[in-house]
Amino acid sequence: MDYDPLALFRFQIIAPLVETSRGEVHSELKKIIGTTLTGPNGRIYRLGRATILRWLALFRAHGIEALKPRRRGDRGVSRKMNGETAQALIALKQEKPRLTVNALIYLARKNGIVSPGQHLPKVSVYRLLKRHGLMDRSAKPDGVDRRRFEAEYPLDIVQADVMHGPKINGKKAYLIAIIDDHSRLIPWAEFRPQETVEEFIAVLTQAFRRRGLPRKLYVDNGSAFRSARLAYALASLGVSLIHSTPYQPEGKGKCERWFRTVRENFLPQLSSEDLKNFDALNLALHSWIDGYYHLTIHSSTGQAPLERFVRSLTTPRHAPQKMEEMFRNRQLRKVTRDRIVSLNGQAYETPPGTAGKTLELRFECATPTLIEAFDGNKSLGFIKRVEIHSNAKVRRLKRGEMDIEMTETKSTRTTGKVPF
Repeated sequence: MDYDPLALFRFQIIAPLVETSRGEVHSELKKIIGTTLTGPNGRIYRLGRATILRWLALFRAHGIEALKPRRRGDRGVSRKMNGETAQALIALKQEKPRLTVNALIYLARKNGIVSPGQHLPKVSVYRLLKRHGLMDRSAKPDGVDRRRFEAEYPLDIVQADVMHGPKINGKKAYLIAIIDDHSRLIPWAEFRPQETVEEFIAVLTQAFRRRGLPRKLYVDNGSAFRSARLAYALASLGVSLIHSTPYQPEGKGKCERWFRTVRENFLPQLSSEDLKNFDALNLALHSWIDGYYHLTIHSSTGQAPLERFVRSLTTPRHAPQKMEEMFRNRQLRKVTRDRIVSLNGQAYETPPGTAGKTLELRFECATPTLIEAFDGNKSLGFIKRVEIHSNAKVRRLKRGEMDIEMTETKSTRTTGKVPF
């Protein structure tokens, strides 16, 4: 026989009333009503008049078996959602099986399946999906022991990493992301066609412009992060570049965890329209970051990333106006006797008086034709490609004329007057 502990608990409460006459029941009820007891299931019961009288009537009519808790007639059916909503959630999960419960609820609200004011508990959705066999996880924990650390304040440390993303027109997209170690806020993230240093710098400068300069940048040992050009530019901005220990990715756990969130919550939502081109994909990404990720409570911090970032930020360092110039390529080239330097197979003409010197050429890969020449720290301006046919018509200066020209230029810069 099944001895139900809850039935016994209920009987012990009504026992003083069982043999009591109807006239004396009310006086005994006053002693019981309002008392608080802990049931065998750990639940706290505050006894009310209607409940006690119901238990008493059940016992008198059917005995102690009637005091057993009754199974819900709608067991397995959520009371928080109607059948239409449940079917829509099941269909959405079947269409996008990689969606997590949080992502499913977010997408359901976005698509109008769930009204904005409707409360939809995660546990109810999880039970619904589990009942239909839609919550089986194929991936198992990797068992890696990851060491935790956290920066003391925002922009003390930011981490950067690259994730392989979906294909755009048959070409793989790479998600380059910057994450603030303290708040888990994403200063900037973007899908790019390659994972080169050029693509990384484009994302990094956007992050600095939007949120300010960090004190340290923590990256792995990928080729895009080992560039001397990157390290020099960051040093010019007062940012320390730190590389993780090879083959020990534990330190970049926050980036890896965010990428997992992207794979589970963002990528399954993408439509064919979002995958048409990089602009559409990045528009969807930024909408998801600003509209969902930044506003959702983070499981580790207990705060939304944007709220934690704003509350803890004190005195941000703003990026300088000409920051992009610090990330330009720098190449040393020796000027020939006819004032020519060669760069990327192209000949460029340098200013008079530079023959035989070694100049530093600075340029951006996005605009390789805009090349600025430096003699030490002195800018000589932008140099132009050699126009062979135009130079055939230009009169050459003789040595004496060259000396006069250089003297006049120096005298003009010194006195501000023309010496004749």
